[in-house]
Amino acid sequence: MRRCRPCRRPPSACLNSPPLRTATVSIVVRTEAGAGLPWVFVYGTLKRGQSNVQVMAGARFAAPALSVQPWRLVALRHYPALVREAGPARIAGELWEVPEAMMAMLDRFEEVPALYTRHEIEVECLAADEAGSLAAGARLPAHTYFMPAAQAAAGRELLTGAWPA
Repeated sequence: MRRCRPCRRPPSACLNSPPLRTATVSIVVRTEAGAGLPWVFVYGTLKRGQSNVQVMAGARFAAPALSVQPWRLVALRHYPALVREAGPARIAGELWEVPEAMMAMLDRFEEVPALYTRHEIEVECLAADEAGSLAAGARLPAHTYFMPAAQAAAGRELLTGAWPA
């Protein structure tokens, strides 16, 4: 398969922006049936101020959030990876409201299933959002993208649960 030289992605998923591999880990929070758009929790390069925030164009930032369960978070060369093992800290990130049509694009960006697999977890909102749809302290079921431990083995453990460290 042909891949973009700078980002190593298939041409259809190429953002043509350095560094070489700038994916991020995301957590997708689903709303109740018919209640609204899905929520996405990001804690890597999709966060505001990070290298791939442009991927979130069309989504609405809602609030900062944490995973309820502590997980292992490792820093690879240009992006973090969440490992499906108990870790030392809850994972810090941001909640975004995302149009349903963006979900398939985010899956392609995260290279599911080749690089990440999706599993459900629970996240906690740290502040109310401006739209009034989330309250501080609200806990939401979520899907997240985990990287297999063997693929993340070269990374440096982030003991604080936050990236960048």
